Amino acid sequence: QALGGYYAEIAAKLQPHLEFGDMPALPSAAETALARPADRVPAQHALQGEGGFRQHEYHGSVRGPSQDLGENVSQPVSGRHTTQHSLLPVGWETVPRRHPRFTGRDKLLLDLHSQLSSAITALVPQALHGLGGVGKTQIAAEYAYRFSSEYDLVWWISAEEPEQITSSLVELAKLMELPISDDASRTVRAVLDELLRGDKYRHWLLIYDNAGVPDLVLPFVPSAAGDILITSLNQEWQEVAYTIHVDVFTRKESIDLIMRRGKGITEEDADRLAERLGDLPLAVEQAATWQSQTGMAVAEYLELLEKEQLKLLS
Repeated sequence: QALGGYYAEIAAKLQPHLEFGDMPALPSAAETALARPADRVPAQHALQGEGGFRQHEYHGSVRGPSQDLGENVSQPVSGRHTTQHSLLPVGWETVPRRHPRFTGRDKLLLDLHSQLSSAITALVPQALHGLGGVGKTQIAAEYAYRFSSEYDLVWWISAEEPEQITSSLVELAKLMELPISDDASRTVRAVLDELLRGDKYRHWLLIYDNAGVPDLVLPFVPSAAGDILITSLNQEWQEVAYTIHVDVFTRKESIDLIMRRGKGITEEDADRLAERLGDLPLAVEQAATWQSQTGMAVAEYLELLEKEQLKLLS
């Protein structure tokens, strides 16, 4: 059901085999290369405003300039490059596992794709910023999965500390078969220079997850030539990146997740639970998982939650 566009024909061929347990060989590149979109088209508008790059607020709807890409984000988007093979991008093993019950965020993902596709905004990093627990890392991973066909290389970097970034980029240097120097900083520079040239990989995505202070991270970020996505709690990124603020779930997104994940929960109970949890994605997911595993009634869960909070405050 998640497949659309030129994937639909392939999905239709796979479906009966999946139902009976045997799996055919993956389609060849010739079979999957059906009307591939051309390279991206430069945008005609600049997005830099006073006091740094404009922050894009997301509260269940999209504000600010955004290309209308439709509702089916699984479908490759016209005007955007797609790779000419059916395999996953190089470096895919670094991307976290996709959340099996990822809910909502469609408009945010569409807007993020639009900004990364723009010749103007792609010149600076794109940053997902928000409070802890709103799902920034899951959104970045979901973006990588939905648009993996557009990249030759995807590399996920844990970016809490400079040492972690250095280690990850040294591993990338090995994958790219670049000379490894005893001086890690020289190896990092070689990786960044190679990405800028695009000799080995022309269409790449680097994801810097949970990045700290921009001044400590930016020396490890290529200047341009590919797509750069950053997730961070740090508000300073809005001064140096095109920032999308990730808010809590809309009420509908909370209810959808609770009803799909939980057992025997009515829409009214799901609404009460979402209200009590403030629509915080992490809290909603944990509550729905607990209810699914225990079968506890929502009223009982809310009572337990109230007691635990009073205990913490006392």
